[in-house]
Amino acid sequence: MAIKTKDASMVYTDHRVDLTEPSQTGYIAISQYVDTEIALMLVDEDNDELCMVTVALHDALRHVGPSHVWLKGWSENLGIPEALQAAGLVRLTGETHATGFAQAQLAEVLPPLAKDIEAYLAEMV
Repeated sequence: MAIKTKDASMVYTDHRVDLTEPSQTGYIAISQYVDTEIALMLVDEDNDELCMVTVALHDALRHVGPSHVWLKGWSENLGIPEALQAAGLVRLTGETHATGFAQAQLAEVLPPLAKDIEAYLAEMV
């Protein structure tokens, strides 16, 4: 398992994501939104937040469960979905959903991140 530390509501993993703009390395942290959708955050080596990589779509038809997440790929997150895919953590499906002025990208969560999400959810029960 890739979980390195955890607190009451979040687990920090060693799933590495290399970013090009700006050039830095981040790691995935797993949590949940209020509506129980999975929330993924990119943190630095000290677990300080770099950016939220998922977006919560509070539309019952858009809830996709733990095997898929909606990714934010605009503004300060430009290139993040592609970096997550390059790291082998997700597969972009090509499906998008309007979120105001931008489009969220649907991604299938791949092992081993999927296993860490399952472990996180089991602990949150």
